[in-house]
Parts: sequence; structure tokens; C-alpha cells
Amino acid sequence: MISLSESEEDEEEDAAALDARIAAIEAKAARLRAKRAKTAGAADVKPKVSPGPPFDWEGRPPIDKGKRVYIDFDEEGAEEEEERMLEREKLEKEDRERNVVVL
Repeated sequence: MISLSESEEDEEEDAAALDARIAAIEAKAARLRAKRAKTAGAADVKPKVSPGPPFDWEGRPPIDKGKRVYIDFDEEGAEEEEERMLEREKLEKEDRERNVVVL
């Protein structure tokens, strides 16, 4: 009869435990691949639902001015507001440039 030392027995147990763990991981990977294959076609299908543009309380559509969209304005009022906002941005930029500290 062949007698194995304690360290050899531990190594065999460790190898058996690792083999069992590898088999479990491979089985889990196979299940995940199968699940991914089932749902691959369904993931690409997305419903095309988009709300309409927001209208103001009088039913007027929004007015798009590039950076900003105006709601609750008529065309003339939106143009005036846009000019006011552009002037405000210009003044803020000048103020920032005036307060620049050069190091």
C-alpha cells in the first residue's frame, strides 16, 4: 500500500476543490451565454416613444433660438428676450474679463 504524506493529501484536496470550483464557474458561464443568446434580439428593440414638443397654455409651439427654447412667447417676444439674454451674456463676459488676474 502506498502511503501519502499529509501535504500530498492536502494538495490533492486543494486540487479537487479547485477542479470543482472551475467546473461550477464554467457551468455558470454557459448559463449566462445561453441567457444572453436568448435576449440578444430583444435588447436591440426599443420603443420609439417621444412626447410632442411642449406647448404653452395657449397652444403655441416652442420657439427654438439655438441655445435656448422659448415657451409662452410669441415670435416677437421671443426675439426680444433672446436679444436681452445675448446682451446679458456679453456684459457678464466683459465683467469676467475685467476681473481677470494675471499671474
